Amino acid sequence: MPLPMYDALVALCEETVYRWSYWERVDRPNGHHHPVHIPFGIFPTADGACALAAPTHHWPLPCEILGRPDLIDDPRTRTNRDRNANRAMVEDLITAWTSARTTAQVVAELGGKIPVGPVHTNADLFTDPHLRAREMLVDIETPGATRATTFASTAIKYTATPGGVSRPAPRLGEHTDEVLAEIGRSGR
Repeated sequence: MPLPMYDALVALCEETVYRWSYWERVDRPNGHHHPVHIPFGIFPTADGACALAAPTHHWPLPCEILGRPDLIDDPRTRTNRDRNANRAMVEDLITAWTSARTTAQVVAELGGKIPVGPVHTNADLFTDPHLRAREMLVDIETPGATRATTFASTAIKYTATPGGVSRPAPRLGEHTDEVLAEIGRSGR
């Protein structure tokens, strides 16, 4: 089943549709953080970055871990609306905590408790066992290359009709004879 990329991106960015629909609010660049929910974004670590989200019922946990249980009921941070009004303070507190730890330490301490994960560089993708197990990175011999080229495969995996990358993009005219033969025409 074809999946139009533009349609998929609009579906993934559904909140931007709601913000216009409800409030006629034009989104502006906001860095690496969610424009409404807080904390929800990318935070620096001692050796990289991690993504974490604790905007709703998760909020008390980072307060406890940061050693700031007073923030759970603090009028500046009690609700997501309160935290939005004091966004810089909340982001600074979490940044101070994450920056003092490695990405692995942050993920180990928060994992399974709130949504958290490492932010990978493109080099990290090549050592990620999940991506290899899911056959998302496929090595293919490419004409003219000195070694196999790695391609990103399709994320959509069907049992009966498996898809994926199996060969490089064709060179200009590479399959002309084959295609013409399929429609009953002779070569060039």
